[in-house]
Amino acid sequence: MNTSISHQKIAAIRCSILAVVFVIFSLGVTGCSSKTKQSPSEAKAEVFEILNEEVHSVITDPARANEIVELIEKLEKSFLRAIEDRSRHRREFAALNADYDTPKEAFVRLMEQIEKDEESNREKVAELRTELVRATTADQWVELAKSKEKAFEASFNSLRLAK
Repeated sequence: MNTSISHQKIAAIRCSILAVVFVIFSLGVTGCSSKTKQSPSEAKAEVFEILNEEVHSVITDPARANEIVELIEKLEKSFLRAIEDRSRHRREFAALNADYDTPKEAFVRLMEQIEKDEESNREKVAELRTELVRATTADQWVELAKSKEKAFEASFNSLRLAK
C-alpha cells in the first residue's frame, strides 16, 4: 500500500470531519436566528436525512448502514445536548449577573459546571466519531465525506446569512 495515498486519505478524512463538526455545531448555535423559511430543527433534520440516505447508498450492507445511521443520530443528539447546555448556561449566567449581590463563588461554580459540561460533550462527540470511523472503511469514509460536504454546503451558506 502506498503510504502517501494513505496519508492523503487520512488528511482528507480529518478535514472532512472538522468541517462536518463545525457545520453541525453552527447549525445549532446560529440556527435560531436564520433568515431562511426553514426552522433550525427542520434544517438539521434535512441535513441528517441527506446523510442517512447517503449512508445507505454508500454502505451496501443494510446492518452496517443502519449502525452508522444510529451513530449519526447519536451524534446529532450530542450536538443538540451541547446546544441546550450552552443555552442553559447563558440563562444561568444572565440570572447571576442580574443580581448585584451575587457572590464571586456563584460565578466560579457556574464556570466550573460549564467546563465540566463542555468537556463531557467533547468527549461524547470524539467517542462517536471514533465509532463512525470503525464502522466504515477508509474508502467509504472518503465517499461519505464528499456527500456530507455537499449536504452541508447549502446549510452553511444559509447560516452565513444568519444574523
